[in-house]
Amino acid sequence: MINTAEIQARCDAATPGPWELFDEKNPKSKTVCGNNGAIAVGILPKDADFIAYARTDIPALLALNAEKDAEIERLKMIVLRDSESDYTQRGIEILERVMLENEIDRVTRELAQMTADCDRWKQRAEARAKALESELKNERMNHAFD
Repeated sequence: MINTAEIQARCDAATPGPWELFDEKNPKSKTVCGNNGAIAVGILPKDADFIAYARTDIPALLALNAEKDAEIERLKMIVLRDSESDYTQRGIEILERVMLENEIDRVTRELAQMTADCDRWKQRAEARAKALESELKNERMNHAFD
């Protein structure tokens, strides 16, 4: 992994820029100069261009990299927030379903209990009706003989 802090430290420690190219009398070499004089002498033209522009290109790239890192972090937070929201919504849906299932179970148990209670009351009522019917029959028989 690239350590941008170390690269930034090297940039900060280098001769301030911008750096410039000077042609030597020899077309095969150039000199790179900064504010404090020559930085590199007798450099191949393609290397001299690279060295001279590195002084401004590298800090610009570091700044761009920092912007991209900040944007990545911002987007991560959005994704995380949205993911958490999705997970939260899914969790709420699961919780609501479980609560509904529990309520259905509770109501089903209560209904079974009420049905059992009704059956017992019905049996008692039928038994009482038979008893009253028997008493009424006995009483009618007793009055018939009077």
